[in-house]
Amino acid sequence: MQTTELRQDSLLSLATILPPAFAGFFVAFGCWTLFAVIGVHVRTQLGLTDIQFGLLLALPILSGGVIAVPAGILAQRFGARSVMLGCLAGLIPIMALLSWVESLWSYFLVACGLGLAGGTFSSGLQFLSNRAPPRHRGLALSLFTVGMLGAGFNYYLVSVVHEAYSWRAAPMAYLVLLVVVTALYALLTEPDTRPTNYHGPNRKPGNIGLLYNADVLLLCLLFAVTGGGILALALWLPDFISASFDLPLNHGARLATGFIAPAALCQVLGGWLADRCGAVPVLRRALMASLIPGLLLSYPTMSLAVEGSRGLIHLQIALPLAVEIGLIGLLGVTLGIALGSLLRLLVELQPERTAFCAGLMLLSGCLAGFLLPLLFAMANHWIGIRSAAFMLLFGFSAVSLWALTLHSRRYIRRRLLKGEKPLSPWG
Repeated sequence: MQTTELRQDSLLSLATILPPAFAGFFVAFGCWTLFAVIGVHVRTQLGLTDIQFGLLLALPILSGGVIAVPAGILAQRFGARSVMLGCLAGLIPIMALLSWVESLWSYFLVACGLGLAGGTFSSGLQFLSNRAPPRHRGLALSLFTVGMLGAGFNYYLVSVVHEAYSWRAAPMAYLVLLVVVTALYALLTEPDTRPTNYHGPNRKPGNIGLLYNADVLLLCLLFAVTGGGILALALWLPDFISASFDLPLNHGARLATGFIAPAALCQVLGGWLADRCGAVPVLRRALMASLIPGLLLSYPTMSLAVEGSRGLIHLQIALPLAVEIGLIGLLGVTLGIALGSLLRLLVELQPERTAFCAGLMLLSGCLAGFLLPLLFAMANHWIGIRSAAFMLLFGFSAVSLWALTLHSRRYIRRRLLKGEKPLSPWG
């Protein structure tokens, strides 16, 4: 009876703290990726070159990764709630500026300011890690990161606002949403107590020590492959699908949601499984499963000439559109589960420094999300095969799986040599 009451109390606590944090991250992520939608209008208005347009899209991602690290440090010092509230409030004047800027450098400045959304990621994870019941911590963190669907919300919001008014009204719509969400977050969440993970003058050495900590470096590598891979494919898939099957770009973008939606929603499944089965086993199996669709998608369209008794027989081997989209969706499912379990692993390994480590992970993910599309384009240019991007992602996933397995085995071997029993999470 008492156990049932404790479970009900923990679920009630989770239901209280999660909605305002999720809403804040959802709207912030929409602001963060807003240029992916309105950037086309800015490009037409200013006559941007490909390099200038690419820089406009990349600056929010890069600045978000950079801002996430100091935001994590500030969350440890002043409290995660205060930092997330500050990041949300800071996005309000950025949206106001975006509605009237005209010059290219002004857009670049605003793009850098949108990186404040990255601070909501690291501080939000710390906020939930401190308050969520330990039994449901993985589920809470994965539900929080489903807020990445805010990027998909842009397509609907901007199209509606553009048809009714103009694309310049989209930032004002987000400004209203930010004001409402920030007010609700301030009213519905309790103020921070003094952070228990702050240790005065010892804080800085502890954070610096994490920069060469093997566990943290492995977390960054895994997040670069999972989170960065999801971000890179979300940017690259619309053009890939359109070019591969000779479809309009809008049609390719809609089909690409068959990857984005499962990748975001299946993080919940990954966090839930990690709570019950352990983060490392779920993460390892999800990465292994991701190799299957990655390998199948790597094979390009091939023409085969077979010499028969009556002459040459020409065969063309290609995946139908439905099968291709199905495999891409399966890849999104596996990467989403891996990402959800990875967040649970982060909290298990660094419960007191979740925000700082999350900032480092987001920085690695943003760098991967920026560099991988460039590698995809270079591979396509040099090899001349569009599916070379999946070959690269397959290789990166295999390397990360090998690193995870090697690190786990080294930990277990080290414990056994000392005569100690392997402990969670690596054991």
